[in-house]
Amino acid sequence: MHSFCLEASQIDALWGDFAVILHRFERTCENLTAEQIVSAVRQGKQQLWGVQDDMRVHGILITEVQQTAKGLVCVLVGACGSAPESEKRALLAMVEDWARSLGCVALKILGRKGWARWDRRFKVTGIILEAAL
Repeated sequence: MHSFCLEASQIDALWGDFAVILHRFERTCENLTAEQIVSAVRQGKQQLWGVQDDMRVHGILITEVQQTAKGLVCVLVGACGSAPESEKRALLAMVEDWARSLGCVALKILGRKGWARWDRRFKVTGIILEAAL
């Protein structure tokens, strides 16, 4: 298996490789649709990372770099898949190196509560509350 970051110009040509996993992400995430992700990647607003072998993509990670009061922050806005733990960690290391090269001062995860247990370097810094209208 190997990790990758998809170039904006590759998203349309490789859509078939990612469609199933992006639609699964859409069903479980409820914050972003597959089309919103594809559009943002095409425009260079988000990045699509993944783990794959010769047969298929096993997991994806979507990032977005945001300017904050403390500097650039690389936000992990979503992830989906069933890649082995070692591959997930290798992908995160790749994202960290990339974010550092851009001058990011932090990584931030927007995700489920369980992510706090996955990597203890990440600290809970707030909560998100939502009410249906």
